[in-house]
Amino acid sequence: DMPYNYPKVAEYILPNEVVYSDWVNNKRPGFDGTSYFAYEGPGKGEIDIGIGHLVDPKRPHSIKYTQQQLDSIGAGHIRAIDLANGKIGLSESQMMQLFTADIKDKTRVAEREFPDMYSYPDYVQAAIIDGYFWGMLPKSPKTRSLIKNGKYREAGAEYLDNKTYRNNLNRP
Repeated sequence: DMPYNYPKVAEYILPNEVVYSDWVNNKRPGFDGTSYFAYEGPGKGEIDIGIGHLVDPKRPHSIKYTQQQLDSIGAGHIRAIDLANGKIGLSESQMMQLFTADIKDKTRVAEREFPDMYSYPDYVQAAIIDGYFWGMLPKSPKTRSLIKNGKYREAGAEYLDNKTYRNNLNRP
């Protein structure tokens, strides 16, 4: 991994992926007081777990990916399909490790488009990674171009000027 401040990136992404006021008041999606279980995510009938991690039995690629991520955090004994079906949940530690693993994965994806991303200001790195985590930045070539040209303020305005973003109440 390049020298990214993953805890800082996670701190940036968290309020964008959950209703933050609920999160800080322990009204967390899928949380039963001790474990995090699968819940209906914001997408069209999708199933998520933890912080925006897709684990939908109707989408086999998400089960395979989740299993790979679980293996990568040393939780390979947990079957992704059992998470997806709500048979088991994740501990707080496992959920945060999964979130961090997802951030690292999205960072690697973002680096393909922005190979010098590690040299950008921290807030720009975090915004890029969040854009890939949420899935909107890959759909905005103009925003990506503005970022590459160092026009961060203009890139931010362009990124926010889309119907999906304006209609998503979870965004800050």
